[in-house]
Amino acid sequence: MPPDPLSQVVAVYVSWNTADELAESLRALLGGADVEVIVVDNASRDGTVAMLAEHFPAARVIANPDNRGFAAAFNQGWRASARPFVLQMNPDTVLTPEALRALAECLAAQPQVGALAPLLLDEAAADSENVRPFPPLTLRRPGAGLPAHGKPIELAGCPEAVHVHWFMGACGLLRREALEATGGFDEGYFLYGEDIDWCLRARRAGWAIIQLRGVQALHYGNRSAAQVPSWTSTARRYDSYFRYLAQNHGPWAARGNFLWWLARAGITALGLAIPAALLPSLRPRLQHEWSRVRFCLTHLGGPFLRARFGRNHPPREEPAR
Repeated sequence: MPPDPLSQVVAVYVSWNTADELAESLRALLGGADVEVIVVDNASRDGTVAMLAEHFPAARVIANPDNRGFAAAFNQGWRASARPFVLQMNPDTVLTPEALRALAECLAAQPQVGALAPLLLDEAAADSENVRPFPPLTLRRPGAGLPAHGKPIELAGCPEAVHVHWFMGACGLLRREALEATGGFDEGYFLYGEDIDWCLRARRAGWAIIQLRGVQALHYGNRSAAQVPSWTSTARRYDSYFRYLAQNHGPWAARGNFLWWLARAGITALGLAIPAALLPSLRPRLQHEWSRVRFCLTHLGGPFLRARFGRNHPPREEPAR
C-alpha cells in the first residue's frame, strides 16, 4: 500500500511578528493531518517562539537571531527535513487538511510537476490572483517555450488543473527534488520576487508549474509587510524586480528597463502633477509613478552601474512575509 500523501509533507512557515495568524493557520492545518511542521522565525518580538512551545510543541522551531529574509529562511526550513513534499505556507494563510491532501495526491500522481498552488481566496471569498504570467520581457524571450498561462490541462488526480507561469509564495506545495535541482530560492532576494525567479528556473529545468483551481485556501495577506512603512515594501518590490531582470535576462536588460522606468515615470509624473491637484482620482496614479521615480533616483549610482539589486540595498526595517 502506498504511503499516505500527507505523511510525505513538511510544512515550512517563515514568521516575523505574526504569532496570532500563525496559531490560526497551524490549528487549521494540523486538524487530523500527519504533517511535519517547521517554523523558521526571523527574530520576532511578539512572543511567536514562546507561543509555539506552549501550544504546538511538536512543531520544530528554528529561531534566527536576526531577520534573514524570506528566501534564506525558507531554504533553512526545507533543508532541515527529508520529506519529499514541501508545503510553503505563510502564517496568514489557512489551508485545511482536506485541501492539502488534494494537493499532495496530485503531486504524488504527477512526477513531472515540480510545484502546484491552490486557488487563494481573500477574506471576502474573492480570488486573490495568486498565479500570474511572467513579466513581458520573459514572455518575449526567443525560445521561451512557455505554455499559455491559465491553460487547462488534464492530469489524473489533479482537479481543475491549469498551467501557470508562477504562483505567489503564500501557499504552494513544492517537490523536494525540484528544490534540490534548482538550489532552492535565490537568497539574494530578501522579500518578494523569489517566487517568480524560482518558478522560472524550475520551468527551465523541465518542471511543470500548475494550479488546482478546485482546491482553495484562505489568505489574509500583507500581515508582516504591513508592519513597516509602505515605501519600504514598495522599494523592496522594485528592487526584487530589477534583480529578477539582471539574474534572468542579464545586466543590460536590467539597466535598460531601469532607465526606461525612470524616463517614463518621470514624464508621466510631471504630466499628472497639475491634473492630480484638481482631480483626486488621479492622485493614486501620480503617487505610483512618483514612487518609481524615487526608487530609480535612489538606486541610480552603484546599484545601476553594477546591475546589482535585491538584498544589496536593504531598507532599515525588513518584513519577511
